[in-house]
Amino acid sequence: MPAAKVIIGCDTGFFKHFLEGTPRSLDVWHQARSGESRLVISCISLFELRRLGFKGAIPSEKATTLVSNLPTVCTVIWLGQDNQRLIDRAARMAHGNGLAMADALILTSLIHAGAEEVYTTDEDMMRYKSGPKISKL
Repeated sequence: MPAAKVIIGCDTGFFKHFLEGTPRSLDVWHQARSGESRLVISCISLFELRRLGFKGAIPSEKATTLVSNLPTVCTVIWLGQDNQRLIDRAARMAHGNGLAMADALILTSLIHAGAEEVYTTDEDMMRYKSGPKISKL
């Protein structure tokens, strides 16, 4: 029986590092592409990446390509009516841990998807201690 794949959560900052070629982000990406792990992301990250492209923080064409292709490589956690408990949990997490709204929604989505480790660039996510290992890039 094959070993279960490690589930890795990635926030928006992970993909900025990926586009910049940061070694750790490339390693995580290649592990997922080789089937060693499975990447999960929040739909909020898709929004943030598109916005970063519009603002010029990352090249617009790279943002467009990345957002178009991420759902084929990663499991996207979508927020919708059937995720009311996820929304409630994110609100509690934001309130209790001082997280920004987007970070709370992203982190809650990744936890909901079973992420065992989360890669982030956000200091506020590092304060959350009750779930998966949070690794700062």
